[in-house]
Amino acid sequence: MQVHFSHKIRPPKRAPYLVSRPRINEFLCTIKTRRLITLVASAGYGKTSALTDFVHSSAPYPVCWYTLSTFDEDPWTFLSYLTIATAQQFPDEMAQLIALIEGNNQPSWPNTTSVLLRAIDSIQEDFMLVLDDWHLVDHIEEVRDLVASLLSECPNCHIILASRVHPGIQNLMLLAGRRQLIGFDEDILRVDGSEVAAILGEEYQTDISSEVANALSERMDGWITGILLSYASTPASVPLQATRQDITVGHPIYQFFVEQAFDRQSPELQTFLLDSALLEDLHPAQCDTVLQRHDSGQMLSALRSQHLFISEIDAGVLRYHPLFREFLLERYRTTNAPHYHATALRIAAWYSAQHQWSRAFDMYLVADNLPGASAVISAGGEQLFMQGRIETLDRWYQSIPNELLDTVSLCLRARILVGYRGNYHEASLVAQMAHAKAHPEEMVHVYLINAYLARHAGKYTETIEAGEQALQLATNPMHQAMALRMIATCRHILGATQQAIEELKQALDLERSRGNFYNVALIQQDLGFCYERIGGLQAAEECYRQADAYWNNINHTSRRTYLLNNIGVIQHLLGRYQDATHTFALALQHGTDTDTKYILAFIYLSQGDMLCDLQQWDDAIAKYNDARQISDSPDIDAYLTLAHVRLWVRQEQFALATEFLKRIDLAKHPHSIRLNILQARILVGKGKYDQAQEILDDLFRLAGHNPTERACAYLTQAVLYAEQYPDQPELLIDSLAQAAHIADQMGHDRFLGLDTQISSQLLQRAQAAGWSRAATWLDYRQEALRVAQMINPTDQRPTLVVRNLGTDQILLEGQEIDLGWAKAREVLHYLLFHPDGATSEELREAIWPDLSPERSRDALKRAVYRLRSVLPRDLITLHGRIRYRVDPSDVQLDYDVRHFLRLLSTSTTSESMLLALDAYHGPFLPQSDSEWANHQRTMLEQRYLEALHRTAECYEQLQTPQDALRLYRRIIDIDNLDEAAHAGIMRCALAMDRRAAVVDQYRQLQQLLLDELGLTIEKDSEAEHLYQQAVSLT
Repeated sequence: MQVHFSHKIRPPKRAPYLVSRPRINEFLCTIKTRRLITLVASAGYGKTSALTDFVHSSAPYPVCWYTLSTFDEDPWTFLSYLTIATAQQFPDEMAQLIALIEGNNQPSWPNTTSVLLRAIDSIQEDFMLVLDDWHLVDHIEEVRDLVASLLSECPNCHIILASRVHPGIQNLMLLAGRRQLIGFDEDILRVDGSEVAAILGEEYQTDISSEVANALSERMDGWITGILLSYASTPASVPLQATRQDITVGHPIYQFFVEQAFDRQSPELQTFLLDSALLEDLHPAQCDTVLQRHDSGQMLSALRSQHLFISEIDAGVLRYHPLFREFLLERYRTTNAPHYHATALRIAAWYSAQHQWSRAFDMYLVADNLPGASAVISAGGEQLFMQGRIETLDRWYQSIPNELLDTVSLCLRARILVGYRGNYHEASLVAQMAHAKAHPEEMVHVYLINAYLARHAGKYTETIEAGEQALQLATNPMHQAMALRMIATCRHILGATQQAIEELKQALDLERSRGNFYNVALIQQDLGFCYERIGGLQAAEECYRQADAYWNNINHTSRRTYLLNNIGVIQHLLGRYQDATHTFALALQHGTDTDTKYILAFIYLSQGDMLCDLQQWDDAIAKYNDARQISDSPDIDAYLTLAHVRLWVRQEQFALATEFLKRIDLAKHPHSIRLNILQARILVGKGKYDQAQEILDDLFRLAGHNPTERACAYLTQAVLYAEQYPDQPELLIDSLAQAAHIADQMGHDRFLGLDTQISSQLLQRAQAAGWSRAATWLDYRQEALRVAQMINPTDQRPTLVVRNLGTDQILLEGQEIDLGWAKAREVLHYLLFHPDGATSEELREAIWPDLSPERSRDALKRAVYRLRSVLPRDLITLHGRIRYRVDPSDVQLDYDVRHFLRLLSTSTTSESMLLALDAYHGPFLPQSDSEWANHQRTMLEQRYLEALHRTAECYEQLQTPQDALRLYRRIIDIDNLDEAAHAGIMRCALAMDRRAAVVDQYRQLQQLLLDELGLTIEKDSEAEHLYQQAVSLT
């Protein structure tokens, strides 16, 4: 039989630079137990390369290869090439068919296909048939039917189809139901950072960092052809790192999209592609409404069927590949600019009407309509500010001239400039512009921003005056509460903390009456500051906890991150270092989701301070450096100066500290008093006692308003007296007692006991002289040293993080582990949940209950092998050849289920119970339907619900029904038939004098019981009594 294109029936040669992808090969190896594998993805995702590597390295059976083209649309051509492709491996079996086709008489199609099927069935071994570029013939009915016959009649033939469209072959669902079909798409083929680095290294003989490789993978969404085309067009003189954030649709990629995607579409589909590219998310109904169409569903279905760089991100919601969308927008803008701008303007107006402010703003810019963008700031800016979207607002303001902004928008900009960027000068200019534009009814905004600026400038008396002016003009509770809060925070700073607490409570009542969770949380936060100032650390932590609950409730990540940092600092001050470590880690976890690095920098500073107290000097320096790298804020920089000098002084590295102090102007530094205290300690270390005493005498006059500074000054004086007058211990003890007295008024003294500028030897001297407090401070140090061994961040063991609550996530050293087999993951989860381990029989019964003993034993062996090959090998151990267990000695194990249960068992107060509740992130292994997982899921959920009930009842007893209400609603979200929770909501509503809410909740419960169970509320139930009480009061 004559073959015109012999390359079509041979696997492509494996290029020397082709990088093997073991995880893809492992997926393709499942062909051993399947009749058909479909590999469906857009152009350029590496389907052919993956198959080439597979057949040359990992194929379990002999391979017959057939690369399709448009010439194969003729069924006889397809059959002929298929016959010759099979004959490459099995010439004897195919000889009769070849003779039939080459004969003088043209055989019939049915007769020829029957001969083909018998020939293939006669092959005495299993083999693989690879059909590459199947999409070119999928529309030919005879070809589809022939392959369907192969699948149904020839069990020895295992077929792999590589295509850009889902195959239209008959009976695929039947194959899937029999577990004979498995399909892979772009999710499998996308290259990750390590694969990008390996591929580019082979292709261009160059090394790139993991950071650049990961950025490339993320920007290109794992599209390997886009990555290669991008770098093919990068000049050799340009370093690879220079392009990691600036990858755009250059000419090679543009041409690829034109030739392989856009030009192959009908004019109607091309128009839809251009219009819909202006939408970030694609939903048929939304596209019809916004684009004024009626056929969006058909268009999107056509694009999906072609895998035209479009993927589903949520049920019914699609999104284009980011670079393909960028290409479409550029083509639209350059080929039909008027229509492009008109469509963008219509979409922007629609987004505004939906309160999708971010998208509306961006679309107004696309439409080149600055007044529309300015209106978005005015309408939605405050909402985004409350959500912590500071970087977004910054970007907005940089795009719009101040002249186009109204008074309210200008005031908001000034708040951001000074509060989050530390730019007081520019904020003042913006505030002056707001004042000039303000109408009389807008002057309250001006007085409030003036108060805000004065407070940040340290002009506390001016702040109070401006706040009182705003309070006189304010006619609504929001402005009244803001003014009271501004006044109270400054009274607190000036020492009138008790008066500040009373004013904050007034503001809190106003905001609670408005139901504004954002401002309630802010005021709870301020109350925490006040309680912390007067020594009520436990009360401060409780206020912070309540504020944190509000931030969590309104999903304000940045504020919550900031507050978790404050909680961690209090735990540090109270000596709860393990709790502080966990809280700081939680803050950093939330902080990665925020759009401001300023808060993250403060967390690193707090971690550095705790590590400094624990004498982990190198680790403390590392944290301080982390803070410096991610933020250039003047506040951060000023604190880092203090932190470094303090750290060197504590290590008695006086020369380093002195050199650093020479570079700064102490008189103008924000932390001048603390730096002068450290300078005095340096002088003591150098034996310059008189100069040190002179500095301390000045400090005692200046540090009157700050008890921490005053206590630290007395501590330094104690060191001075110990060095200068070693024979007069009464001077040492008197200074230590003065410092301790101030600390007692503050409510905590660990910061003094752990300050290594006063040595343990000196404390022992004071103890010997009769100062009993020295023993306590020495105990603090011993405890800190023990804790430091347990939470040492330099532990070289790898960190294994396993999250089973609300998710299924395994991370080793911060990298997510893909075991590639759900059952292997389940073995690990089962063993983690059972720390005493499980026998082989228990594991097989739990995870493979439907398999025979032999098959389940084999499956368990493969699962353990898989776990040991990916995780630290000694993590899964076998004891006595009987019991498997997880041995965490070689890793730092962070297992959320164990943490949740430990917190539940140790929580005795509402604040600690809230921490436990916060550790429950959702149902146990929500995607698993195993019986054992269902059982544990039910148990954990029940414990969570019980804890919610207990904590809510505790809040009711504390007469904070609004907090209890939040918890009862969380119960209803999980179990809407929990009558006790419904009754709890009704009690809280009644306590808050919301009788209508009681009636609404009663009716909701009534309807639920009727719809779900066919029941009514019992007459003697609590819910019925509460309802009757509310009705009678009404």
